[in-house]
Amino acid sequence: MVLKKLFTLLFALSSLACTMKRHSSSGYAGTAPPPMYSDSRGANFSSPKSDVSLSDSNNLRRLESNLSSEQEIKQYYHYKPLLKTDQRRVQFLQQPNLKARNQWVKSYLFPLEKKDYNKNELEMIAKRDITIGMSRNAVEESWGSPLEKKVAGTTIRGNEMWIYKKLSPTSNGYRTQYRYVYFESGHVAGWETKQH
Repeated sequence: MVLKKLFTLLFALSSLACTMKRHSSSGYAGTAPPPMYSDSRGANFSSPKSDVSLSDSNNLRRLESNLSSEQEIKQYYHYKPLLKTDQRRVQFLQQPNLKARNQWVKSYLFPLEKKDYNKNELEMIAKRDITIGMSRNAVEESWGSPLEKKVAGTTIRGNEMWIYKKLSPTSNGYRTQYRYVYFESGHVAGWETKQH
């Protein structure tokens, strides 16, 4: 009996929340689709939205379920680790076709060339990986900000150890992995992974 009353109360509250009017600047209101642009080759793509909508995760699930071809699915899951927020993933999936999505990635996700990354670093960043000789900026672009940075000697020499924490799924839940990246003169000299 108590459960039935509780369920009825929860249902009434959720119905009330759905009918509430919201101010357009509250962050809860829906947003119009982003405008479309064309590059010099005529490929259409839309610019990133500047606002954050709480409906992004719902839009993302809908757009992901609409991926129909093997090419679309492969392309999306290739870029997905680089699309760090639901909003970015929605923006990517809102592009009308494969060509437009590739152009969007080049225009909005990879103005990385401007940061003077070499070809090898750009490939590693696209794969969310690192390699010997990679710069600190390129590692941070690929793996994000580290959990901790430790300096060896003076900071001007660029000898550092960066620590990353990662949860890896196992058959018994999750296992914590710590990845240690070693820099000499500001470039990757090596790394190691330890399980905890």
